[in-house]
Amino acid sequence: MKRIVVMDQMATVLVLTKRALMSAGYITHAVQSWKDAKEFLASADLFLVGWDDYEMPAEQGDNVVYAAKLEAPNVKVYLHSWEAVEDSDAVLKRLGADGIITGKGDAVALIRQVKEIV
Repeated sequence: MKRIVVMDQMATVLVLTKRALMSAGYITHAVQSWKDAKEFLASADLFLVGWDDYEMPAEQGDNVVYAAKLEAPNVKVYLHSWEAVEDSDAVLKRLGADGIITGKGDAVALIRQVKEIV
């Protein structure tokens, strides 16, 4: 069974995302900080980082992606965004993330995209 770690500052997003992923059969850990994400990352197949979290003061998103790649280099790290990210190739290259999942809040879109990744 595939394991996914979801990090987002919005508790509602975490609950909805975790519920959707678990209903699709994924073992899912929902966290609001890098400290908590690290606990589950080594055994994960996918790490979803809320795109909006790049603006949060407590967690620097680019640092989270970089740290995740160092901590667990075999884990796929994807940004999780409400909508398409402008100039996404440049963003991914700059941050070092493996890709972007769009449609945050849409369970059907989330599951469809996750199935293509893991």
